[in-house]
Amino acid sequence: MNQVIKKNFEIDKTKAKRLRSMGISGLFLQINKKNEQSSSKTPQNIDNLNIKEVKNIVQECQSCELHKTRNMSVFGEGNENAQIMFIGEAPGKDEDMTGQPFIGRAGQLLDRIIQAMKMKREDIYICNAVKCRPENNRKPTVDEVKSCSSFLDFQIKKVNPKIIICLGLVAAEYILGQNDKLKNLRGKFYERYGAKILITYHPAALLRDPSKKKLVWEDMQIVMKEVGIDV
Repeated sequence: MNQVIKKNFEIDKTKAKRLRSMGISGLFLQINKKNEQSSSKTPQNIDNLNIKEVKNIVQECQSCELHKTRNMSVFGEGNENAQIMFIGEAPGKDEDMTGQPFIGRAGQLLDRIIQAMKMKREDIYICNAVKCRPENNRKPTVDEVKSCSSFLDFQIKKVNPKIIICLGLVAAEYILGQNDKLKNLRGKFYERYGAKILITYHPAALLRDPSKKKLVWEDMQIVMKEVGIDV
């Protein structure tokens, strides 16, 4: 039994005995449940935890309303010492059912992009700005991104990639801290988190508009040159 609760319980028992000696019975003992409840909020400092421990915290997280409709949280996966980290927007339907990032149609297209870069999925690290699926795959709100920000910051620090590729504006706006059209942000490196940041279109956008594939490939060639892969 929690020591605080036990102490309170013993104190209340003493009071009850005293009241019974006065001819008063039927006392209900009130236990303070506040100390029994484990907080669902993000710990103030998760920097000293490992990735598995923080993943477990995310699975139980209730910091925003998305936990009410999720099936599974989607933390991220991949090489924890990767040179390249992909950050997407939020899980979709397939990801919500499995707990794995980028496994639906957009994820399959991302796999082909990675292969074209002469790399394997196992070589990189993949995650999303938001760890739970917004209903109907809507765009996450600013507050939802903020609720997950400590987890994303943790992942970036632990993996410590050389290059971060933001897939879409949700990730780009958080990482860069600025709002602009994606076409104005792509095609060049920025410096954040001790890494080079590149912004490009989300694979889902390519499924809607295949003409953007050429632009994404141009961006990936910039990354390939930076890490020494022949283009």
